[in-house]
Amino acid sequence: MITKFINIIKRIVFAIVIIYSLDLVLRSFNITVPINYYTVPIVAILGFPGLIMLALSFFFLLWKRDIYEQQPNWILTKRNRWE
Repeated sequence: MITKFINIIKRIVFAIVIIYSLDLVLRSFNITVPINYYTVPIVAILGFPGLIMLALSFFFLLWKRDIYEQQPNWILTKRNRWE
């Protein structure tokens, strides 16, 4: 019982440390990875595949947002196309 509890605490602490180190690496790309109630369990349960998934999701979500910000407004809305 106590060993299971200690293993859970180890995984949570490991997840926090790994997410923080990922945040330090991705700051050079101006991407912030938050340490919150969603990211810690994902990394604690899935390990490094969960960490890679978080990194790729933050990268692609922000990349897609930057693409939309660079386009002119008339491309973003259909209503403006016909005016």
